[in-house]
Amino acid sequence: MSRTTSVRRSSSVSLRNALVGAAALSAFFLHACRATHASEARASSLPAAAEPAPRTAPTSTPVPREAALVRRRASGTVTVRLSVPASATLEFSDARGARRNARRVGGEVALDDRPPRQSVEVAAGDGRTIAIGSGAYRGSLRISVEPSGEWRIENQVELEDYVLGVVARELGFGDRPREAWRAQAIAARSYALANLEQRGAARRDPYLFDGVRDQAYGGEPQPANAREGSSLERLREALRSTAGLVLLESDEYVDARYHSSCGGRTADGRSVFPELRSSCLSSVACEPCASSDAVKWSWTARRDELNALARAHELGDELVSLAPLERDGSQRWLAVELVGDRSTKRLRFEELRRALGRDKLRSALVLGLWPKAGEKLSTGLAFRGAGFGHGAGLCQQGALEYARRGWSAEQILAHYFPGARIEDRR
Repeated sequence: MSRTTSVRRSSSVSLRNALVGAAALSAFFLHACRATHASEARASSLPAAAEPAPRTAPTSTPVPREAALVRRRASGTVTVRLSVPASATLEFSDARGARRNARRVGGEVALDDRPPRQSVEVAAGDGRTIAIGSGAYRGSLRISVEPSGEWRIENQVELEDYVLGVVARELGFGDRPREAWRAQAIAARSYALANLEQRGAARRDPYLFDGVRDQAYGGEPQPANAREGSSLERLREALRSTAGLVLLESDEYVDARYHSSCGGRTADGRSVFPELRSSCLSSVACEPCASSDAVKWSWTARRDELNALARAHELGDELVSLAPLERDGSQRWLAVELVGDRSTKRLRFEELRRALGRDKLRSALVLGLWPKAGEKLSTGLAFRGAGFGHGAGLCQQGALEYARRGWSAEQILAHYFPGARIEDRR
């Protein structure tokens, strides 16, 4: 059967996943359902992705949801809060390259030699950027001061420029296959809109963060050489082909989480993120990671790091032992028991990763411990595992390899988000 994308007016297409035989892709099934908006919507089918191993069913119970339609369109501007240094003076270059500075005056901002104001806004203008810190940003920057006295900088930027900045940071713009970029762009756009929708229910001016609390975003990509410049143009073209395309489940944007590498099988999304509304982040096999030694890791936590962990959680002066309390279907650790010389505590594994360092304790897929789980610690604690990141949703390492094997973005997304569909929501 043809692997081309199906396009229908005022329709949406849902997906049923199927296994692939050795010679060709098996048939996939489409059914049309009523569009949720009166305007024209271009709906793309997600072809069934080739599966390297049998897929397990979602282990969690679907979360009841209101039958509310998606309101925010996949176009226009978004607001991103930027990470900024805690300096008294903020220096940046405007769209013409002129050096500017902002000073805190009480709870107000004085731009250059002008009188202080509650906030100031600097616009980049068409095709230009504002350089601040290590980033260059399109759109505009709104600069104000938090009640704590820290800087607050918000970048108001077109959604597609934001997605470009995210994909360049998250997947890179070097020698990357086009379909992996396209899959990452659709996932990043979906994540942004899903979270802005949810946050918009609690506040009138929802925003995204530019780091690990949301998605890595550094503004306009800055190629370091001609080769990177050529690659960036390829990236721009790939992303233009996805403009407005998002993942939908029912009538909601999919909270499309992703991570660096899964280690062989992705995690069930709601096991890692209990608050997750989307049910299509179920655990699936990922053959590229399963067959790669590059995703394996080891790290030893020093005694002083373990003792600091015990003190931070009021368990005493020393950590006596550590053991997993709960695992998910992919054998990832969900919770651990920390035993100190005074008390014991249950801790979610993601909190343990955050405390010890996500770059050190790289994933919840822990394959071995020394001393063994629950045994008394003498010096340090050696971890051995696979994968990098929380493991839910799109595996970037897997997406890159599947794209090199000829999979389309639609197939990649069908594999990692079974049950979702793609629509143009501009």
